[in-house]
Amino acid sequence: QRQLPRPPQRHPHRAVRRIKRAVCVARVALCLLAGVAPAALAAGDTGDDGGLIERLSVIEVQHASLCATAHGDAAHGNVALADQIGPLLSELRTLNLENKPPAVRIEALNRLLYGRLGIRASEDLKDPCNLLPSSALARRQGYCVGIAALYLVLAERLGLPIYAVATPSHVFLRYDDGTTQINIETLQGVANVPDEQYIREQKIPEESIRRGVFMRNLTTDEFLAQVHNNLGVVYSERKDYEM
Repeated sequence: QRQLPRPPQRHPHRAVRRIKRAVCVARVALCLLAGVAPAALAAGDTGDDGGLIERLSVIEVQHASLCATAHGDAAHGNVALADQIGPLLSELRTLNLENKPPAVRIEALNRLLYGRLGIRASEDLKDPCNLLPSSALARRQGYCVGIAALYLVLAERLGLPIYAVATPSHVFLRYDDGTTQINIETLQGVANVPDEQYIREQKIPEESIRRGVFMRNLTTDEFLAQVHNNLGVVYSERKDYEM
């Protein structure tokens, strides 16, 4: 079986400390205003009428000018997200991950994204190319939401139960098959950073966790709300209020 190169070894404690220096704009504003959040759906449910890659592709078409304006057409490329993801899926499928343990599945995704492709974290939250997944893939960099989008698209197509999880200022990922839970730090490709470390480092109130505002698995709709929220921040920074 084909082996992907290992990503650089990173210490999980350093990963979360990096989050504190370069947080992502990932706030669940509506849930905070309401004081509650809808319960997370069971593994495998998405709460929407379409796949994540199709819905992200629509967003990318709607906001394609953002990255082109910032860096020129070459920055976001002319290849659709589905066409970019296709060869990566074929590569992962040669590893026959279906019956492998969860840790092996995660390691395979990490080797591909952070090892062979060399995806790296960016601290520039104002750059839309770090958010839109096609651009993040073309430029080999992104911040937490953009990298999470790439990871989730691959996981969805492979049938892996991986979810986005929000903190007050960050998005990470969680493998959760109902029995095994493994957190995946998007900015470093590190597994397994424990929940307690995120809670401690980001000072997340217990009440917000109990109400389901933070630290729970997000549905596809809720993750896409994070993407739209970040797009809103980009347009706001440009003083463009006509989006």
